[in-house]
Amino acid sequence: MPPLLTETQTQTETVKNESSPNVTKVKSEKSTDTSAEKQGTSLRVRLLELVCVCIILYGIGSVFVNYFTINLEVVTFGNETAEMYMLAPVEDEIPDVRLYEVPCYDRGYRVEREVFKSPPTTCGVLTTDALLPEEMIDQLKALAVKSIKALGEKGKKNRESLNLHWMNLDQLYRKGQALGVVNDDEIELLREAGERVRQVVAYTFGVNEENLLYNKIAQFTRYKKKEEYLEFRHIDKVRSPGLIVTSIIWLGTTDKDFTGGRLKFLNGDKNYNPVVLEPKYGRFAAWTAGWENPHEVEEVYTGERYALIISFTVSPHIGFDSLDGLWDNSKDGLKCYKPDR
Repeated sequence: MPPLLTETQTQTETVKNESSPNVTKVKSEKSTDTSAEKQGTSLRVRLLELVCVCIILYGIGSVFVNYFTINLEVVTFGNETAEMYMLAPVEDEIPDVRLYEVPCYDRGYRVEREVFKSPPTTCGVLTTDALLPEEMIDQLKALAVKSIKALGEKGKKNRESLNLHWMNLDQLYRKGQALGVVNDDEIELLREAGERVRQVVAYTFGVNEENLLYNKIAQFTRYKKKEEYLEFRHIDKVRSPGLIVTSIIWLGTTDKDFTGGRLKFLNGDKNYNPVVLEPKYGRFAAWTAGWENPHEVEEVYTGERYALIISFTVSPHIGFDSLDGLWDNSKDGLKCYKPDR
């Protein structure tokens, strides 16, 4: 298999960032070899190098932006062989942020732009393996397993698979505390993980962090093969119009804890060849929720695929300042704010 990333020649330019004064960007020029791109068989990926040891513990420091290309490859998963772009293979270590950038579908963010003045300035898909330390991942995995076992829900309505079992965090905060399923330390764990997610999402997609609010679509999930798989390709903003970004922290590794379960974005090229992210223990991914990012989750063939989903909005009518604020039932996190006309 050819190397995933092709190094480019870099030209440095310092850019002042008013909302985050400690951030320095280095813009890159692409290498002169563009033959693959002319043939439509490669994609450009931005690489945001996180200089700080930990993104959030010490604050976001200098960030360097380089450009790489990922090539269209013929990949075999089980009995399936297809052409796809491998943005995050399981064998890769990603200590920085890989950003596959696509044009924002502006009409989809009209309310965010006209009403809340906070549309994303960058759209696409990001991924990194450096968001959380392993100790936090271990604790999140243990919480996911016990909360889904004790209080998890399942059903067929608006779900992409009959094999999905989930634990909504707002229910975990309300019922879980009363029943002793979750304790104060675990609530603090979720709060810290959520803040790390929010800061990276806000910076990468260009949304003011103060305006980026948690939505009630926040849950632990478990995919486990029990029934016939239902393919479900979707756009998050179609299902929940108030969303601006969806994110995931994987709590297991494909081909180790389970088989299948890859995340595929159907925006690789004009032939709809997918951009693929392979789940990996502790790997984080996030994507803007608009029409620019149709996606699907591949069938899980064996094992159990655990993850933590956290979604965001900029609407104060359906958003919350902190994850543990989700217990508040005065807001319906699923509805879209409709301004008076």
